[in-house]
Amino acid sequence: MFESISNAAAADSLISPLISPLVLLPVNVLQVTVIFGSLLMAAMIWPQPRLRGLLLLLGMNSGLMLFNLLEETGITRHVLMVTPAFSLLIGPACYLLVRQLAFSDAQLRWRDGRHAIPAVLLLPLAGQVQLVLALGTASQLIYLAVAAHLLWQYQQKLRSERSDADRLGLQWLIWLLLALAGLLLADLVRLNLQPYLPYELRNQWYFLQQLLVFALICLLVLRASRQQEFFDGLDTNAAVAESTTTATDARARAVFMELAELIEQQQLYLQPRLAVADLAELTGLGTKDVSWAINRGAGISFCDYINQLRLAHVQRELQLPGRTPILEIAFAAGFNSKSTFNTLFKASTGLTPSQYQRQQVQNPDTGRKKAARRPR
Repeated sequence: MFESISNAAAADSLISPLISPLVLLPVNVLQVTVIFGSLLMAAMIWPQPRLRGLLLLLGMNSGLMLFNLLEETGITRHVLMVTPAFSLLIGPACYLLVRQLAFSDAQLRWRDGRHAIPAVLLLPLAGQVQLVLALGTASQLIYLAVAAHLLWQYQQKLRSERSDADRLGLQWLIWLLLALAGLLLADLVRLNLQPYLPYELRNQWYFLQQLLVFALICLLVLRASRQQEFFDGLDTNAAVAESTTTATDARARAVFMELAELIEQQQLYLQPRLAVADLAELTGLGTKDVSWAINRGAGISFCDYINQLRLAHVQRELQLPGRTPILEIAFAAGFNSKSTFNTLFKASTGLTPSQYQRQQVQNPDTGRKKAARRPR
């Protein structure tokens, strides 16, 4: 009887830590929120194939939050500390996301799993937190630099082939990546100062860090979901480069003059989504030849050239009598965005559209002198 009682007591002593109630700190509540919020966002973006790179980032962040929760509540800390190795997964997740958004034919494949090999190899060393996190930070910055280069390629190719580059651009993603890089560097500072910081300050800093990262991911998902269309002219098998033609600048100028005459005579620049492919179809030239001729002949990108023609059209319209709303004129001229139009107009004339219109009433000749010249 006493033996059974002692055995029962021993069993209770082993089970009691497992069934004792957990005390959740505010940061643990945030971790649970991140896990369920990530699952909800994953369900939202699943129907959009171009955005499925976000699933990798959401999955990685959810896994990090889950293991953080398990380790901080003491459930798995005595088994294996995993979370430091996640620092080597953040960079690859961001890079693969950018690659899928920038390249029309870049889909996630099993071979992309090789990017996770460093994290797996460093799992046995996860107890050496400072070393693993230092390697993780270096990995993140390298991957973010590569991702930024992909975005630069995307933007360059887009501006050389589409007149609505601002509508299809990924400038917002560049800013979000810069913000993420800033948070990663701030977290590295926190980790190195951790031994010297008071307990309360460490917890508050960590909580704020996790909250900002989650907010950044939410903003990324929201902004990507609102991007109705992506540029498909960049593929993984073609380098973003100028035309391989060996023609001279004189030939480029001649082709450009023919293209300029066609664009202006038919007022093709009024089409909001005019693309190099449209001109290639009209002229029988290749898309690379058209892009090359405009870039070399006009000395600016296709997008900038078309926008200059649109600005000249708007200025001519504003010089006419009447009170047509400025925004209506801008959209009729082919602009897709009010902010883009206002920015370009101010850069071209030194005046806002409304200031320019008022100037026409007071002194029409001044406006004619300031009118944007068509690039030739």
